Amino acid sequence: IFIGSSSGYKFLNEFIEVGGIMTVLEILGLRQAKEEDKTEGLRLLLRLANSGRKYKELICESYGVRSIAECLARARSEVTQDSARILLRELANGNPRYQSQVYKSLIALLPAKSASAQQSAAKTLRIIQVQPRIEG
Repeated sequence: IFIGSSSGYKFLNEFIEVGGIMTVLEILGLRQAKEEDKTEGLRLLLRLANSGRKYKELICESYGVRSIAECLARARSEVTQDSARILLRELANGNPRYQSQVYKSLIALLPAKSASAQQSAAKTLRIIQVQPRIEG
């Protein structure tokens, strides 16, 4: 709520300064965390990523791509998988420095045990491949 508000950049920067990104990414990796909590964490990271390239890069620099891809592979709910897929797509969009990292993480998901994770990865790869690749 606060990050999406009109004075959200103040809260956004405070969230980052106190280690909010790392905390959310850690929650995504916890096996005992509820699916709903993981989904909300992914949505929070998506709001952050939608705030600009600088924030996308911060997520990626925090090993976010790997954490999000692993969350997608292990997610039990379709909502969590969709949230992870949308976030990975957003991290690749307009983020040339990390676009290939997202691409490679999606390729790595293709042999996943979960058929729906495979399908999500393939769907996102198709979208990312259509986007022009910007080398950076």
